[in-house]
Amino acid sequence: MIERYTRPQMGRIWSQQNRLQKWLQVEVAVAEAWAEVGRVPWSAVEEMRRATVDVERWRHYEAQMHHDLNAFLRAVADALSPEAASYLHLGLTSYDVEDTALALLLSEAAQLLDEDLAALMDAVREKALEHRQTIMAGRTHGVHAEPTSFGLKLALWWDELSRHRQRLAPGPRPPGGGRGQDGRAGGHPRQRPARGGGERLPQAGAGGGAGGGPGGVP
Repeated sequence: MIERYTRPQMGRIWSQQNRLQKWLQVEVAVAEAWAEVGRVPWSAVEEMRRATVDVERWRHYEAQMHHDLNAFLRAVADALSPEAASYLHLGLTSYDVEDTALALLLSEAAQLLDEDLAALMDAVREKALEHRQTIMAGRTHGVHAEPTSFGLKLALWWDELSRHRQRLAPGPRPPGGGRGQDGRAGGHPRQRPARGGGERLPQAGAGGGAGGGPGGVP
């Protein structure tokens, strides 16, 4: 991430510290699976669960080894007993760890984006209802068209954001398993998804032109 263009919350997700922590999370999960079949002692798993990764130590080893994953394993091993370290990375390749950890990072980032979209939708919804009677010129082919309302324009933006949020919805599930993660509802990007379970802009009320004409919000 480019720091000057990155919000602190997203920057923390893609920081080197969090990346290494996700690698360790994968290593621990694999060790737990081995322990369940009797291949790794639970005492070693407990040590791995308590272990942390020192970023500076990782950088020191990476400068020597020129291999980020091997440097990570060396840094983690420094925090373990020799016996527990001997079970670290058992049966794994570098990209078994890195690809799985990347899926976890993408899921974490998608969750943050979903929260931001929800906050944006709330703000747009509020303004759509506030301006349901605010008249403005419609647009078609780059020129003025029939009058409409600014509230309706905002309601359409809200509906578009809702569809974007639905497309993002598969993101929090780790996407490392395969294709088709865009969540598109139909074959054409402009096709509306089914409304079942989707969000709806609340009605402005029985009166005041809601849902009826250019001044209403559908």
